[in-house]
Amino acid sequence: SSRSSRGVPSEISTRAMLGSWRLALGVAAAVPPLASAHEAHPAAALRGTSADEECGADWWGCTSSRCCATPGFQCYSKNSGYAQCRSSCHPGVHWDDLPWQRDPWSCEVLERPAPTRAPTASTTPVSAPAPAPITTPGPLPPAPAPVSTTTVAAWPPAPAPVLTTMTMQATTAPATTTVTTPPAPAPAPQPGAYSLDWRAEGTSFFDDFNFLTHDGNHGASHFLGSFQEAQAAGVAEAAASHAVLRAGSKSPQQFKRETAKIGTKKAWTHFLAMLKFSHVPHGCGVWPAFFTLGEGQWPFAGEMDILEYVHDMGSMTSFHTGKQCKLDPAEVNKYKAMPDANAGANLGEQYNCYTEYCDTCHSLGCAPN
Repeated sequence: SSRSSRGVPSEISTRAMLGSWRLALGVAAAVPPLASAHEAHPAAALRGTSADEECGADWWGCTSSRCCATPGFQCYSKNSGYAQCRSSCHPGVHWDDLPWQRDPWSCEVLERPAPTRAPTASTTPVSAPAPAPITTPGPLPPAPAPVSTTTVAAWPPAPAPVLTTMTMQATTAPATTTVTTPPAPAPAPQPGAYSLDWRAEGTSFFDDFNFLTHDGNHGASHFLGSFQEAQAAGVAEAAASHAVLRAGSKSPQQFKRETAKIGTKKAWTHFLAMLKFSHVPHGCGVWPAFFTLGEGQWPFAGEMDILEYVHDMGSMTSFHTGKQCKLDPAEVNKYKAMPDANAGANLGEQYNCYTEYCDTCHSLGCAPN
């Protein structure tokens, strides 16, 4: 997607490629951005600098702790100013870094310094100097849990509620008769042929949505599992004139905030969807999105991101498929220039929607904007 902070299509129509769609809407706490040599990583503000500092969580900074809490993760250095707990690392530029943070990784493995024993007084005079301390080889045991919260910077208070008016509706075309001999595609719906099939608004806005809890982006979001839970946490609300989704308070899960991601219970093959916003949050640390997902395994079932803001980036649209799929540049740019915002991360290839995320992959999907 235009998730340039992480890594996710043969000439085939969007409808045929993606089949049946479900609409999804979410407000997420975004994955912490990687830092360049000239930027301080946000994780640095969440950790102390003492020798007893807690080891880093998965994909979080470990610049000062120099250790990782999860077995199999190591503290890899990017440069002198930033290191991260990762499962693997390859030296050089990582194309899944944000464009302005693509200075190369050294991938040097940082290790926590061995503890030294404080000298003790002796009542027996000696003429020769004491022997050098003996250190024990091998990995150090996990750091003990901190005994005080003073080593961790205070979590900022939950943002003030901002009302968001959302009215969603989907329309569907009437059934058509298909000629079997010879095979022929169903005719495209004509203007005025769509009729209202579903809508969400008012106090019942969330009734036809599932509250989704899976976070495939390994970010700072703790998605709550029901409207009742989200409402109690101040994350979701529905009134006669508006509905709200927001990032909430600090989660019991480490380094996460409570928030919500919802998806429609119904699915459509051909549809026209409309969503009305009165406010969309933006800025560092938030990730509002409105997108569709095909039914099946991602990314092979397809994804279409209609609205997506990540950190300080502007609104992005993007497509993701699990097979090679290239958009026709003539069609994409027919009415205005829409360059592929993911071309740089895809080694200059334009409009290739094939998506595969890994440390050495250069296939983030296409993002004509």
